[in-house]
Amino acid sequence: MGYGNVPRLRDDLWEINFSDFTVIAAGGAAADFMDMGIMPEVICTDLDGNSEADTEKEILACEKGSIVLIQAHGGNIYMLEKYVPRIKRLLQLLRQSLSVECTILEDSATETDAFL
Repeated sequence: MGYGNVPRLRDDLWEINFSDFTVIAAGGAAADFMDMGIMPEVICTDLDGNSEADTEKEILACEKGSIVLIQAHGGNIYMLEKYVPRIKRLLQLLRQSLSVECTILEDSATETDAFL
């Protein structure tokens, strides 16, 4: 089951039994799942989500075993430099050429597009 950061859907999440799903979260949705006690198995992010607290939760999820796919783009270079060194289980998505070592998986506009 995939879920992007759509605030009006947060309440609906409480009605779902996630034990039968592989949870893939896009962007700030990872923090929503973690707030519910659910650890996403995969997180697709560009690290420039709702808040640094949400980004810290993405890092924590990675430390606990989640795979993080990061989209690199011109608007998040600061976040890449700050957070990528802390992420141990990492696949990076690239939209444009950057001077960082990356594995190019897909060209997409947002982490949700990359997920889809």
